[in-house]
Amino acid sequence: MEKLTLDQALHDERFRISRARFGKETTREILAQISDVELATKYVEFHDQHTYFDQVCAGARHHHWWLGGMSDHFREMVGIGFDLFDLYYGDLQGRITKDDIIIACYLHDFAKIWTYEMIDDEDREKNPKKYLEQQLFKPVHGAFDVVDEESKTLLELGRCGIVPSETQWSAVLFAEGGYADRNFTIAGLSRTGERVMAQNALAVIIHMVDMYSAMILGRSIAS
Repeated sequence: MEKLTLDQALHDERFRISRARFGKETTREILAQISDVELATKYVEFHDQHTYFDQVCAGARHHHWWLGGMSDHFREMVGIGFDLFDLYYGDLQGRITKDDIIIACYLHDFAKIWTYEMIDDEDREKNPKKYLEQQLFKPVHGAFDVVDEESKTLLELGRCGIVPSETQWSAVLFAEGGYADRNFTIAGLSRTGERVMAQNALAVIIHMVDMYSAMILGRSIAS
């Protein structure tokens, strides 16, 4: 058997896990991979009703700012999440599934389909210094006057007969880059937020892959 040093093994392509396997799959195709066929069908139908997901950015200036940035962010997160699941299977077995990873990655920023809209020529004429040259999207102010963005997402899911598990929804609420409003109160970390990461392995994984995709792969255009 060939003997390799640790450094050689780390740089040997035979031992590397590649996230490129998700590079050519669409959001819709990944959702169709959910193992429960009925649930997969519902998520695909839900996605078909909200196709702006495949156009909107993940962040107007911060990361994945381009047309289709949200979809790219999702696919990167799923790829990295699956890699971690395979690499640390012994730690995660029985605690989360790959279905959980797909669903939580898909929903974690879903509400941004209502919080960003395309910048048009009139916007740039009115505020020529407000937007960066490459910037394509702007935040929508007052998008949620009756319910908040996460409640809006949950209501839309309910209309399609989809009820995320507590584990999945916990990851959506508390693992958004670690900065979710529900994590913090005036007094600091919320009572739920301070316990979630110790109780919910999925929230930890979603936090990790969100940060990696956003900070390492997202190509911020902010100065």
